[in-house]
Amino acid sequence: MRITFVSLFLVACTLSAQQASIVIPPQYATTEAPGGTAYGWGLGTAQSHVQWIYDSSYFTSQGIDHPILITRLRWRANGASTVASGVYSQATLKLASAAVDARSPTTTFANNVGADLTTVYSGPVTVAAGQGRSPNNWFVDLQLQTPFLYDPTLGADIVTEFAVPPSTLTGSTANHDAVFDASTTPPQTILGGRCQSTTSYTAATGVTLVGGLLVLEFGFDYPSGVAYGAKYGNGCYDTAISWYEQFAAAGFDLANSSVRMTNAGSNYVVTPGVSSWYAPVATALTMADDTITTPQALPFTFPWIGGSTSSIQICSNGCVLLQATTATTGQVTPTVANLLSGLARLSPAWGDWNPAAGGTVHMDVTPSNTVVVTWNGVFEFGQTTPNSFQLEMDSAGNVEYRYQTIQTVTHALQTGFSPGANARDPGARDLSTAMPFFTQPDGLGMILTNTGRPRLGNTFQMTSSSYPGTASIGFTFFGFASVPTGLPLAALGMAGCSQYTTPDASLLWFAAGPTVSVPFAIPANPSYSGLVLNSQSLALVPGVNPFGAITSNGVALHIEAR
Repeated sequence: MRITFVSLFLVACTLSAQQASIVIPPQYATTEAPGGTAYGWGLGTAQSHVQWIYDSSYFTSQGIDHPILITRLRWRANGASTVASGVYSQATLKLASAAVDARSPTTTFANNVGADLTTVYSGPVTVAAGQGRSPNNWFVDLQLQTPFLYDPTLGADIVTEFAVPPSTLTGSTANHDAVFDASTTPPQTILGGRCQSTTSYTAATGVTLVGGLLVLEFGFDYPSGVAYGAKYGNGCYDTAISWYEQFAAAGFDLANSSVRMTNAGSNYVVTPGVSSWYAPVATALTMADDTITTPQALPFTFPWIGGSTSSIQICSNGCVLLQATTATTGQVTPTVANLLSGLARLSPAWGDWNPAAGGTVHMDVTPSNTVVVTWNGVFEFGQTTPNSFQLEMDSAGNVEYRYQTIQTVTHALQTGFSPGANARDPGARDLSTAMPFFTQPDGLGMILTNTGRPRLGNTFQMTSSSYPGTASIGFTFFGFASVPTGLPLAALGMAGCSQYTTPDASLLWFAAGPTVSVPFAIPANPSYSGLVLNSQSLALVPGVNPFGAITSNGVALHIEAR
């Protein structure tokens, strides 16, 4: 079908701006950088004033040919580090367009930044423990209090500026994953530089370094007036083996209940539990606040989807690690990112517990040759109310979480499972209403993306990918209205697939390879600026389901002049 563009814009709809991110330097987005440094969030109790300058070409070479609104920054721990976590009670982060070239920093801090110098974050900063991987975990994650508008096409580089007062750190911090001219093999020119002082966090001058950068992820939105495509929803079959529920402080609602995770061979079936509380009889483990045991031998090999283990490590903070770590402290923060990117774990009630202040932790081998780990009457950190919960695991890979009285006042909790190692995010569930449900091995559903931006007067591509090789014919639909939460298509024989837009017009395509791109042109008509067109693809795949088709995610095309 030939689409008449004008007819598609008789009606417009609006979706929220798209979150996107890039990693700089890009060659280390998924691999370990060859260097490391403490200059940033790794200087401990020393006061510090540090600037790192990132070249604008790192943005433009990754397709950022427009202004962006930086909303989030994440720094990575140096590879294989297991240094414990820490908290700066006060620190300040500023961003600015650079007044110098990234490889030519001056010794005067004020001379390196432009007039747009902005305090984007001020307050406590949590530095997570290194998880021992290579590349390692993102150990500092800041949602900026004040977003920063940056346009790399103007040629100015960008400065990140840290200011940390003395003696504000509780705990410890790992070094940053970093790269320097001297650390690369073969040598290459790193488009960045640094100015640093550890004598005063208000120092006006410092010492410079040329050719080095911290590995840093910039999260950003698209500001008003910038054309972009915003993905929403999931293609089928987009699956995840992990599952979890996040509970806010005082929000845990599973007391006096249980959750069972049955290993079905290639997936888990999650249902209410079937067994009663096991009263622990084993001698209590020696556990202080935020501690992790050495490996505890199991009487069997425990199979989990993603691996197996003959030993576990128990965290005082309410979880069990299925993969070994040399860390003896940590595992405090039950975020989704830590669950999915860290080590494989079972989390009956991952939070901030302190058995040193009250309660005990036990590991029992039962007469039926199962293993039960019990947090018995443990106190929430800073509180004095006892909380009791446990998990039982068997040689078939089945797990049951059981709860008695459990309540947190000031800390979040997480219940779930993940094999870690950047597992796919299934989204949070409400276990009180979701059970029974089943997980599936991580799989990527059909994906629709816009290659190029929907600017006025521009022709870009709508690219469909990640469909089975048996697909030969498909359609890319365009519609006036979106269905942001998705309309289930099970009634049509497409269980697990959803409709995300009205099919007001379509383009037919033929699959000759792993991806298919169809061109779409936006007229250079100013009256279309600010309008939104929705899109979704469908591929015919015989036998994939009774209907014989799968669908992609939706894409909202925000039409603008730049």
